[in-house]
Amino acid sequence: MNLISFTETTKKLGISKKTLYRVMARDETFPKKKNPFGQKSYFVREEIDQWLENAMSENAEGSSRVL
Repeated sequence: MNLISFTETTKKLGISKKTLYRVMARDETFPKKKNPFGQKSYFVREEIDQWLENAMSENAEGSSRVL
């Protein structure tokens, strides 16, 4: 399991921390944060990669339907 920090996750997704909190609150499919070492939160890199891939795929499908 490859863990990435909150900050690394925001950089990978290209969003701010505030936006990441919004995504976490609104999107039930977004990976849950882990706290294996105490209070600091991490995400599993593979789960973030899969979520991002699915989100980009859904976005591409949605835009092709409009055309």
